[in-house]
Amino acid sequence: MVERNSLRKITDVLPVKARGNVYWPDEDSKFLLSAVLDERGLLLDMGCGSGFIAINYVASGENKKAVCVDIDEEALEVAKENADEYGFSDRVSFIRSDLFSNVDGNYDVIAFNPPYLSLDVVNEISRDKAIHDDGVIERFIQEAPKYLNPSGVIFLVTSTDHERSDEIHSLLEGLGWKSLKKRPMGYGEDLILWQYRKE
Repeated sequence: MVERNSLRKITDVLPVKARGNVYWPDEDSKFLLSAVLDERGLLLDMGCGSGFIAINYVASGENKKAVCVDIDEEALEVAKENADEYGFSDRVSFIRSDLFSNVDGNYDVIAFNPPYLSLDVVNEISRDKAIHDDGVIERFIQEAPKYLNPSGVIFLVTSTDHERSDEIHSLLEGLGWKSLKKRPMGYGEDLILWQYRKE
């Protein structure tokens, strides 16, 4: 059951650049950002790509800081260039890591816009491997809560186009995640925004 909670409406964002296989921010990125902006504290932007989430997060408050994490070195280079462009080099740091393998410490907010399309769909529409899921969503769901501060929160976007969407959504519900909002994308696809808040 998806709850229609109100989220911040995104009316203006800082644009970022991308190149190569680095994921360009799209509607799913803005959907995730709408939940993140009103949070406070240290953000972990998992699978940061161009750094869109982290950069717009720190731009929304003077005391906000973020850590960008990605397995792809080119993505981290692009994210750093974007952070430098806006003068956020002292508020955004960067870690190359396969999910949490090189991540230490705890965070107030964790955000993840994961790869969620099957390889068959990716081959039909794009060569961008950044949108292909190879089991990373389940790994993130299991690992991420361990890196939250008390009262910390995680936001995750999933798609009904995922070949295992029912299985993943059942796992999320079973582990105490809450569905916040659904966004129709056309052609039968819905994006779903999930939240896990540590008590």
